[in-house]
Amino acid sequence: MDELTRVSGDKFDALIKAKLGNGKKAIFKHIGYVNSASPRNHLVQICDLLLGAILNEAYPTKSKYKTKFREFVKTELKLPTLKEIYWKNKLKRVVDKQHPKYNIRFWKTP
Repeated sequence: MDELTRVSGDKFDALIKAKLGNGKKAIFKHIGYVNSASPRNHLVQICDLLLGAILNEAYPTKSKYKTKFREFVKTELKLPTLKEIYWKNKLKRVVDKQHPKYNIRFWKTP
């Protein structure tokens, strides 16, 4: 998790650990913290932007900048949508042929 943007501080930390990191069927065995402002973590910032664009497609925002970035990503990647339904309804071999350098995976959390 990004230590700079923990909006609710320890509440968010506790929620993530309760949902994904505790118990016998923990999804994450370890939850670490990074400082995304650090130059060595610039890739984390790029991933955050791209994940934000995907999330923004599913749950639109009122932010004109986030919307503009989402549309930029779709245009550059030549995608009609970033929504889950686009990726889930295609066979993996079709996705690999249409988009050989990337694809988007969606996982459900408990």
